[in-house]
Amino acid sequence: MPRAVVRRLKQRQRGARAHLNGRDRREPHEGSPAELRPGAGGFIDIAHNARQLVFTGTFTTGGLQIGFDDGKLRIVKEGKIRKFVPKVEQITYPVRRNIRERGQKAMLITERAVFDVTGDDLVLIEVAPGIDVRTQVLESMAAGKVRVADDLTTMDASLFAQ
Repeated sequence: MPRAVVRRLKQRQRGARAHLNGRDRREPHEGSPAELRPGAGGFIDIAHNARQLVFTGTFTTGGLQIGFDDGKLRIVKEGKIRKFVPKVEQITYPVRRNIRERGQKAMLITERAVFDVTGDDLVLIEVAPGIDVRTQVLESMAAGKVRVADDLTTMDASLFAQ
């Protein structure tokens, strides 16, 4: 994870601790944990029992700005932080393993692309109108295997109308 992201997460965590019940929780006190840590909550239980998972979010973060022109998506400013990375610090839910072993289905939906998740790779199945697949999707991903579906489709332009 980029150092800037880790720094920001730590700042948010410190700020959250400082605001709980109006007390500074950075110092341990009776009846509370010495350190608060974010967790997955009930996500793991819900995801484990679901037949199909749909994950949504932006393709990048940290300043991403988008616009719409004549039913097309336009990237005004790309986000500084990539979400599709080759290595992560922690995996909360092993999606690919559960696809292989349990037959789950999973899909990732962003503002510019839709991917099917398989046991081995990501398959680009749909792209927003106005987005260049090579430069604005594939070259912006540092994550493992990604392949383009033979029947790649374009998202409905009405989704990008103002």
